[in-house]
Amino acid sequence: MNGGDEVGASSDLPPPLDWRFSQVFGERSAGEEVQEVDIISAIEFDKSGDHLATGDRGGRVVLFERTDSKNTSGDRRDLEETDYPLRHPEFRYKTEFQSHEPEFDYLKSLE
Repeated sequence: MNGGDEVGASSDLPPPLDWRFSQVFGERSAGEEVQEVDIISAIEFDKSGDHLATGDRGGRVVLFERTDSKNTSGDRRDLEETDYPLRHPEFRYKTEFQSHEPEFDYLKSLE
């Protein structure tokens, strides 16, 4: 086997994504406390995959729309079987609204 062939093939691929788990929007500094109402509790795509909605415990709904084009031809299963390099979808902020007011938790309150 020639190791040089593998190096040439891998240089054509985009760098791997750096995944980080976050259940809130925005950057948080070390030690910054996350408020309960800011925790994302729901995520949903529409049938086309062009829109994404998120909801948090504070009753806020944030909508995003896809900005990259779906220029891949072929069935997803076929593309996965051939290990076709797919671009990850990109979304941009579209709008947000308040769906409801957060509920007061009487059980956790001392008042």
